[in-house]
Amino acid sequence: MTSPNDTVRVCLLEFAIECGFTQIVNFPTGEENILDVILIDDVQRLLSIFERPPLGHSDHNCVEFSMLLDFVSDVQSSANRYLWNSADFNSINKHLVKIDWLSFICDNPDAFNMWPAFIDTIVHIVSLYIPYRTSRNCVRSQKCHNRVYPKDIRKAFAAKLRCWRRYKANPDNALKLKYHQYTQTCKQLIGDHEKNCETRVLDTDNIGVFYKFVNRRLGNKTGISPLHDESGKLVLDDYIVKPTY
Repeated sequence: MTSPNDTVRVCLLEFAIECGFTQIVNFPTGEENILDVILIDDVQRLLSIFERPPLGHSDHNCVEFSMLLDFVSDVQSSANRYLWNSADFNSINKHLVKIDWLSFICDNPDAFNMWPAFIDTIVHIVSLYIPYRTSRNCVRSQKCHNRVYPKDIRKAFAAKLRCWRRYKANPDNALKLKYHQYTQTCKQLIGDHEKNCETRVLDTDNIGVFYKFVNRRLGNKTGISPLHDESGKLVLDDYIVKPTY
């Protein structure tokens, strides 16, 4: 890896080298330059990396990559809720005093072995002298809601992708102009589709459907904010929520 000779970039380069990071983007993402930096410390976990079309009218290509990650999914798990107010701290103190800590250190000479052994000892003592209740936690798997567009929009995106691939294989101003036209077409189709969806929601005259639709569009799930009319007053009547929206 190399970098321009300035304070910020040299420090970043030294950090990446000293910490064993590897730059995995090896293709230009902006004209002939590599603008994107993705650093990983274990190249064996990199499954794939691809160049993808830019977003909108940007001349900066996207980077799509996949990695192997450790993930444990428990549908149901039980957890102990300790009642610290009822703990027998005197017995805990006596138990800790009786432990031969010098032998403990000799049996676990390095931090790699000592820390798990110490944690196991503490957990064992806590389970002996502190009452607890076992509660079952249901961990719901997060569902990925991929937005499915109508067939005409999917065909427009496919044509845009084909045009971008032809342009990357043989850069040409005509192909670049055609790609931007496809981009504008896709943007217009998506805008019309979103407008039709909102219109159908309003036409239902169902306040529950309206709030459900708005809550789905929020980034955080804390509920929708209050609605105001043109004069700035709160809208509290269900019958005038629709025209206000």
